[in-house]
Amino acid sequence: MSGSHPAANVQRYLEVTEETKFLLDFMKAFRPGPKKEKKP
Repeated sequence: MSGSHPAANVQRYLEVTEETKFLLDFMKAFRPGPKKEKKP
C-alpha cells in the first residue's frame, strides 16, 4: 500500500485538531457559553 503514508495522515489530523482548537477558543471569546448573570 503505497497510496498514503500514515505519518502524513497523522500530521494532517494534528493540523486539523489545532485549527479546531483555535476556532473553538476564537468562538468562545466572542460567545461565552452559559451566561452567568449576577442577580442582586
